[in-house]
Amino acid sequence: MEVVGFKSLFGHSHGMGEALFDTVKGVGRDGQENSGEGFRRGGLMATYLIGPLLILNPPLCKWLLRQMGAEDTLAFEDAAFASFNKRVAEFREPGRGFQYS
Repeated sequence: MEVVGFKSLFGHSHGMGEALFDTVKGVGRDGQENSGEGFRRGGLMATYLIGPLLILNPPLCKWLLRQMGAEDTLAFEDAAFASFNKRVAEFREPGRGFQYS
């Protein structure tokens, strides 16, 4: 599943075990591109991504709701997915850096 987000990072973590996400654009845990982001250990999931993570990523939000056994219908779901799909398409544009503008 694709996840987009914003990062405010003033340091890097190293040797954290299994990455939560693979990084496609931007720096990961070790300050290197494509080095993974966040970490996962058992049921714990941690990330440096900030902002409205679940609002920006309706697929992730629905997945988490299903994991908790909750109903996975989102408010304004069509608009949320349209916005998410547009953002993902913009990040895929050739020549676009990892900074979103």
